[in-house]
Amino acid sequence: MNRGISCMEFLFFDDVWKKPYLIPALILVSTIVFLILNIYGIVYGITYVLPHLLYIPLILTAYYYPRWGVLFAFGLSICYCLVSFAVVPPTTVEMLSAIARCGVFIVIAAVVSSLSGRMHHDTQMCRRLVSVVRSSGDAIVGETPEGVITDWNAGAEHLYGYASQEMVGSSVFRIIPPGKQEEGLQLLKKIRKGETIMCDTERIRKDGTRIQVTLSLSPILNNAEKIVGISSVTHDITDRKRAETALALASRKMNLLSSITRHDILNQLSALKSYIELSREITDRQTLEKYTGMEEKIVETLERQINFTREYQDLGVTAPVWQNVHAILEKSTAALPLRNVAVEQDCAGIEVFADLLFEKVFYNLIDNALKYGGEKMTAIRFSCREMDGQLTLVCEDDGEGISLEGKRRLFTQGFGKHTGLGLFLTREILSITGITITETGEPGKGARFEITVPAGAWRHAGQT
Repeated sequence: MNRGISCMEFLFFDDVWKKPYLIPALILVSTIVFLILNIYGIVYGITYVLPHLLYIPLILTAYYYPRWGVLFAFGLSICYCLVSFAVVPPTTVEMLSAIARCGVFIVIAAVVSSLSGRMHHDTQMCRRLVSVVRSSGDAIVGETPEGVITDWNAGAEHLYGYASQEMVGSSVFRIIPPGKQEEGLQLLKKIRKGETIMCDTERIRKDGTRIQVTLSLSPILNNAEKIVGISSVTHDITDRKRAETALALASRKMNLLSSITRHDILNQLSALKSYIELSREITDRQTLEKYTGMEEKIVETLERQINFTREYQDLGVTAPVWQNVHAILEKSTAALPLRNVAVEQDCAGIEVFADLLFEKVFYNLIDNALKYGGEKMTAIRFSCREMDGQLTLVCEDDGEGISLEGKRRLFTQGFGKHTGLGLFLTREILSITGITITETGEPGKGARFEITVPAGAWRHAGQT
C-alpha cells in the first residue's frame, strides 16, 4: 500500500513480461555469440577476458528464470569445457582453469537464482497487495508519521469525493472536521509511539457532508523496525450509526405507543364494564337499548384500537432502510378507494432513509384527505424539492382544508375521529430518522403537509 522502494524496483519485471520473447532471445543470441568469441580467443591464446562475457547470458537466465539458473550454468559449463578442450589441445593448467571457471559459473548462477527467486516472490506479493488495496471498498490511505497523505486508493476517492491527485501531498486534517482536529493530533501521537488504534469517529467529505466511520490506524515499519508511515483503513458506518440511533428512538416511541394504547383500551373497558353493570339494573326497554348502543360503540372502538396496534406493531422493530418514494406512493394509492379523486406525484428517483412503516405516512395523508377533504375535492398532489441539502416532500389537496383550531391539535394524540392516532403516529414514524412534518395550508383552500428530510437522510436512486 505504501509506495515502498521494493515495489518500484520490481516494475521492470512487468515491462519485460509484456515482451515474452525478448529475454529468451537475448540469452540465446548472447550465448552463441560469446561462445564463438571464446573459440576465437582460445585459437589466438586470449583466455582471460573473453570467458567473462558468458556471465551475461548466465545472469540473465538466473535473474529472470531462477528455477533454471543452475541447470543453465551446468549446461553452459559443459559447452565451455568442450569448446576449450576441442579447439586446441589444452595443458593441465588450462584444463584446471576451465573447470574452475565452470565452478564459478555454477556458484554465480546459484547465488543470482536464490536472490532473484526471493525478488520474484516479493514481486508477486507486492502485486497482490496492491491489487487488494486498489479493489478494496474501504478507504485505504497511506500517511507519513506527520499526517501527510502519500497514498489514496479508489475506495477513498469514492468515500471522500476527492481524486487521488487532489489528496496526495495534502494533510490528513483536510478530511477531519472541525471539533475533531485535536482528536486527530492525539491519534498521530499514539501511532508514532507504535500503537495500533481502532475507533469510531467522524470524517468530512469534499461536499462538506459529515460521515460516521470506523477508523483503523497502524504504523508502517521499515526493516530497522522504525516507523516510516501510517496505514489508515476507513469504513463508512453512517447508515449503521443512523440506524442505531433510530432504533433507540423507536424503542422509546414504541413504549409510548404501548402505554397510550393500553391506557385507551383500559378506559374503554372501564366504561364498558360500567354500562354492563348499569344494564343489569335497568328494566326500562328504551333506556336499556340506549345503554346497549353505547356498549356496541365501545366494542367498535376497542376493535379499531386493536386493529391499529396490529398495523403499527412493527414501529421501530427493524432498522430503517432506504425507500423509494415513488414506489411507496404508488402502493399507498392502490390500497385506498379514491372515488373520483386524482392522486398526482412528481417524486421519481427519490429515496428516503426511514422506518419500514414509512409507507403508512403516505397512506395516512391520502386517507385523511379522502375523509376530511369534502365532496368538492378533486386532486391530491405530491411533489419534491431540494433546498440547502434538505428535501421537502409536499402533500397538498384542493379540499376544505384544516381550521386554525385543528392546526394546533393536528398531530396530538387523540385528535380526529376513529383512534385519533393517525397523524400522531405519522409524526412519530418520521421522527425516528430525524424527519419532520408540518401543516401549512390555508383554511378553506385545502390541506398542505410539508415533510422535511434532512441532508444525509435522502438521496437520488442509485447513489450509495
